[in-house]
Amino acid sequence: MKDFVGPKIPFEELKEEELLGEGGAAFVSKGEWEGKQVAIKKLKVPETASTLGFEDEEEETFSNVFKEFRREISVMSGLEHPNLVNLIGVCLDPLCIVTEFMAYGDLYNFLQDTSRDLDLALRLKIAIDIASGMLFLHSAKPPIIHRDLKSPNVLMAAISVNAPVVAKVADFGLSGAMQTVSIKSVANPIWLAPEIMIGGEFTEAADVYSYGVILWEILHRKQPWEDIRFINEIEQKVKKGERPPILGECPPAYAELVSLCWTQDPTKRPPFKEIFERLVAIKQEFFPTDENNKEEKEESIEKKKRGNDEDSGSDESDDSEIDDSPAPKNRISFGEEVSAFDFLKKFGSDELQRKTN
Repeated sequence: MKDFVGPKIPFEELKEEELLGEGGAAFVSKGEWEGKQVAIKKLKVPETASTLGFEDEEEETFSNVFKEFRREISVMSGLEHPNLVNLIGVCLDPLCIVTEFMAYGDLYNFLQDTSRDLDLALRLKIAIDIASGMLFLHSAKPPIIHRDLKSPNVLMAAISVNAPVVAKVADFGLSGAMQTVSIKSVANPIWLAPEIMIGGEFTEAADVYSYGVILWEILHRKQPWEDIRFINEIEQKVKKGERPPILGECPPAYAELVSLCWTQDPTKRPPFKEIFERLVAIKQEFFPTDENNKEEKEESIEKKKRGNDEDSGSDESDDSEIDDSPAPKNRISFGEEVSAFDFLKKFGSDELQRKTN
């Protein structure tokens, strides 16, 4: 997935409205583009990058930011699923990623807001949506490992259990195909699998561990290890096999799933296909009417589809034919050898290009 095919958006077409948050590598703002609400993730670039007067530390910082930018849009442009945040376009000067806007913020803050009621049905819906998105990633060929799955990187599209989609997985800056991922890149030990802490291989099982922590958060509505001040202490506990206690009323099957997902041995963690099936079974146990209604709706849709197919006859065109049309002009190609410096020369501002010619 080296190419992005989609809108290359001039920054002046984006209307930034409200700063939603700031991370180590980017600012995220609510904005507008072509009359639609969007989220604008503006990557932090050292001021001196625009004049190519890099200090060593700034050069390394920009290089890392640029790599994450390339990786994130490369991964996102190859993915389309209801439970993954949708990429709308990119801006190249400054570096921005434009995605669909999620009105209810991230799951971490949603769960921390105890003024909201959160019943079992909605908790299960959130868990199932995340599992669905992760199952899609891990089913890719080769599997795509998220590497930074945590509640702040899950966004809330809705807060009604009746909504088609409630939660979406986001932030693919550290994601990649499994064979390309083998180093510890995530510093926060709260969601990090113990085998990664000791330099082990990053596989699907590491994402499953992170998901187990999210399941615990959905149940308890607080941050794991919140009473511990030092992250090094958390890391030592996780390495020794300690986990936050599962307290309060909880379906036994749900508690069992949490324990399976964050078990110390990565080979004993269930794949997301099994996780998804277990959660659906729990939902059906507590809310069988919802499942029956869903089956009735799906059967009705299938009947209508069969009727439309019969009406249309056999003259339908074959959509599976290979498209031999020229590549879109708005394709942004990222060959393996493109460096941050070359990128700035090719796509940077007019001022920058004048200084490098």
